[in-house]
Amino acid sequence: MFLSKVKNLLDAKRAISEEKENKPFEEKDLLEKIEYCLLYPFQIARKLTILPCEEEHYDKYQTFIWPFTGVLFMVWAIQPTPSMLWV
Repeated sequence: MFLSKVKNLLDAKRAISEEKENKPFEEKDLLEKIEYCLLYPFQIARKLTILPCEEEHYDKYQTFIWPFTGVLFMVWAIQPTPSMLWV
């Protein structure tokens, strides 16, 4: 019973977020436009460095690009910076 409520809640949340994403830019209000402009660079970085978890979201080009961008990002992220070397 609890899991079905959680599933229904997550499905409703997914529907709302997909509706928000599919709305044309001209129809968005001011806050949605600002949010879109602020989040767009992060979404591009996410698409280049993280593969999707679900198979239906996979893209042929993204799987070809990921070994270069994703692996380089992981190496950069775990590489110690000079300020961390003394720790």
